[in-house]
Amino acid sequence: MMKDIIRVDNLTKEFKKKDKTIIALDAVSFTLREGEILSVVGPSGSGKSTLIRCISLLYENTSGNVFFNGTNIKTLKGKDLLRMRKDLSIIFQDPYSALDNKFSAIELIKEPLAFYNKKGLLDKKHTKKEIEDEALSAFRRVSLKESDKNKNIRSFSGGEMQRIGIARAIVTRPKVLLCDEITSSLDMENRASILSLIRNINKEMNTSILFVSHDIKSVKSISDRILVLKNGKAIEIGDAEKIINRPENEITKRLLEE
Repeated sequence: MMKDIIRVDNLTKEFKKKDKTIIALDAVSFTLREGEILSVVGPSGSGKSTLIRCISLLYENTSGNVFFNGTNIKTLKGKDLLRMRKDLSIIFQDPYSALDNKFSAIELIKEPLAFYNKKGLLDKKHTKKEIEDEALSAFRRVSLKESDKNKNIRSFSGGEMQRIGIARAIVTRPKVLLCDEITSSLDMENRASILSLIRNINKEMNTSILFVSHDIKSVKSISDRILVLKNGKAIEIGDAEKIINRPENEITKRLLEE
């Protein structure tokens, strides 16, 4: 049986807007297992991206808990917190705003590896050449041309920039990837290619992946399990084959019909 690498217990996130309280997540509970791809799907406003941000500590949750490898992430401090951030990488929806356009592709990929190396959080101390080699390996893994490594990221297409974001996220060999709508702005060809890349990373690196998408049909080919959200609530969760072919909830059925 696969071990749970992330456990989410009754996670709630509320936003205060003037005199109103908006419940973005409402007591959501689930687990992400080692080596699996769990896709989180639902319509716009269902809480998918908020979930990613709470797990990664970009948002502070209102109540409930998130456990990473059995440890409550709210208790982590100092090097333990940095180690969790190394092991839990996030890829954002929009690479144009996520990536600093003052740098070349290879510089952006090297940056997190150099940072964690300086903090002594890698498996071993890396030389400058080893950091360069690891970054280049990640660059190749996402199927970019080595001859383009020193180009400024503004010279890349949207799909290529998303690949650079993926390479930057995997260069530290994280245990978990959090993918926040990373194919939503891509055309069909690039979308299929990125989905295939994510599946390969999962298999080849044994990386657990939480994959957020509004399109349940597009994730069926890569998912081991699927979690359906609606209005901040977990509506249905199960094996991908069952959710796709024998959904129990009406909301899931409507998503499949769209």
